[in-house]
Amino acid sequence: MAQLVRTAAWRGTHTVPGMVTLAPGSSPLGSAYRNAAEIVQYGVRNNSTFLECAPKSPQASIKWLLQKDKDRRKEVKLNERIIATSQGLLIRSVQDSDQGLYHCIATENSFKQTIAKINFKILDSEMVAVVTDKWSPWTWAGSVRALPFHPKDILGAFSHSEMQLINQYCKDTRQQHQLGEETQKMRGDYGKLKALINSRKSRNRRNQLPES
Repeated sequence: MAQLVRTAAWRGTHTVPGMVTLAPGSSPLGSAYRNAAEIVQYGVRNNSTFLECAPKSPQASIKWLLQKDKDRRKEVKLNERIIATSQGLLIRSVQDSDQGLYHCIATENSFKQTIAKINFKILDSEMVAVVTDKWSPWTWAGSVRALPFHPKDILGAFSHSEMQLINQYCKDTRQQHQLGEETQKMRGDYGKLKALINSRKSRNRRNQLPES
C-alpha cells in the first residue's frame, strides 16, 4: 500500500540546528501546532500504514498528537498496534478510531516544532477491493455489454468524498507498482552485467596461463 507522506520543512530563524526562535511572549506549544503544512494520507482498514516524521536533529524528542474533528489534541497512546519509530509512526491493522489529524511535535532545548501534520483518512478494505479487483463486476461492467448494470450504478453507491479517496488510493498503488517494476528491472540488468563481468574475468585468466 502506497503511502504519500512528505516530511514538512522546518521554517524560521534558526539558532539551534533544526529548531526555530520564537517571538518574545509567544507560546512555544501553540506555535508548534501551526508550523507544518497539512498533508493527506490514505490507509485501508485492517491494513498497516506508516506516518512519516523524521526530525533533522537526532537529539530531538518526538511526540505524536491526534485531533479528531474539532476535539482537543490528545497524545497518541502507543501499544503493540501503534509503534513510534525514529522515522515515524507505524499503525498496524488500521481501525476507524485511527482516523484524524496527526501532529508530529519535535522538542529540543525547550523549543517545540511541528515537522509533520498528517490528515489520515481511512478507506474500507471491501470497498477498495471492489473497485481495484480485475475480476470484480466493476471491471467487467465496462467491457461486457451483456451485463445488466453499468459502472455508474456502482458509483452511485459511494459518496463523492469516498470516490476521491478511492481514486487517490488507486493512483498511489499504480505508482508503487511502477516503482517496483523499475526496481526489478534494474536488478535484472545488474544480474546480467555481473554475469558478463565474471565471464570476461574467467576468459582473461585462461588467456594469461603460462605456456608449458
